[in-house]
Amino acid sequence: TSAIFSKRQLLEKMAWFWDNHFNTDQFKTGSPASELEENRRFRTHALGKFRDLLQVSATSPSMMIYLDNRTSIREEPNENYARELMELHTLGVGGGYSEKDVSEVARVLTGWSLGASPQGPEFRIFDENHDTGEKTVLGQTFGSESALADGNQLLEILASHPATATHICSKLLQYFVADVPESGSVNGCAAVFQSSDGDIAEVVAWILDSPA
Repeated sequence: TSAIFSKRQLLEKMAWFWDNHFNTDQFKTGSPASELEENRRFRTHALGKFRDLLQVSATSPSMMIYLDNRTSIREEPNENYARELMELHTLGVGGGYSEKDVSEVARVLTGWSLGASPQGPEFRIFDENHDTGEKTVLGQTFGSESALADGNQLLEILASHPATATHICSKLLQYFVADVPESGSVNGCAAVFQSSDGDIAEVVAWILDSPA
């Protein structure tokens, strides 16, 4: 109801967009409170930096449960979130990553998990569960003893990758303009995404002011 009657309808449209882009399912997560908090955080950053939105999703209890990263440890890296992170959330299908990259991303994100709190499950780092061996993703090397440092380095790389700019702009143009966006529009939007360091307000302004 608050979204329907909000005086900031573009913000609400973007909050809806990100909630779908970083999709989770409360029937698996079993926590409406976590889903609502995730949505609130998406709304806070909906017209901010893409990197911040990626952080919201990557550390969300709902996402941790939905794609099983809470169970990912160095002895048994879980690839579910690693695959979706690249295929759906950032680079997109055909975005230049390999199956080896998927398995290496899973290793990078070992130790990103959940702990208990009075408010329910919350994001927590467990360095004792992190794979500290050398890992290579998209040609870049990881090997920190800190799960947080490795994970944040990964998110920085993915958020700033040219394929991510193209993927996110393609989806935004589909959302606002046409089911099949023109390549010129995608390229122009992606250029703004990259030059603004993923500033969504600038990207959306470019789209809404564009001839398309």
